[in-house]
Amino acid sequence: MLQASSTRHSVMYDNAEELREQQAVVLDDHDHMSNSSEDRQTIITRSKTSSQHDWVLLAVAIDRITFLVYCLIFTIFATVYAV
Repeated sequence: MLQASSTRHSVMYDNAEELREQQAVVLDDHDHMSNSSEDRQTIITRSKTSSQHDWVLLAVAIDRITFLVYCLIFTIFATVYAV
C-alpha cells in the first residue's frame, strides 16, 4: 500500500513538472507570436462588439418608430377632439 501511494505521488509530481515545462514553452512562444494571438483576440472582440452594436441600432430604430407612431396618434386625437 505504501509503495502504491509513493508511486502515485511520483506520477503526479512528474505530470506537474511536465505541465510547468509546457507552460514555460507556451510563454516563450507567446513572445514570438504575440501579433498572431492579439489579432485573433481583436477579431473576436470586434465581432462581439459589432453584434452588440447591431442590437443597439435595432433597439433605437424600434424606439424611434414607436415614438413617431405615438406622435401620429397624438396628432390625430388632438385634431379630432379639438374641433
